[in-house]
Amino acid sequence: MMVSLLTVGISELNQTANQNPPSLLSDIQNATTAEALDALEATAYKRNPEIVPTLLDEIKKKRAALNSQQEGDAA
Repeated sequence: MMVSLLTVGISELNQTANQNPPSLLSDIQNATTAEALDALEATAYKRNPEIVPTLLDEIKKKRAALNSQQEGDAA
């Protein structure tokens, strides 16, 4: 009986985890345009002040990566 209840509980947790949207950090890392990063940056400023610097660092890194990719494509 206990194993059955645990199995049901784990199953429900897995379903909940699959329904959650991607995290903001994941969205930043997967952004494909500077415009998308601009929108994500605005969202980052609305988050908990303790994590804003981390999110902004990731945006800065991704923006640099996109810029270097564009420069490579132009060459």
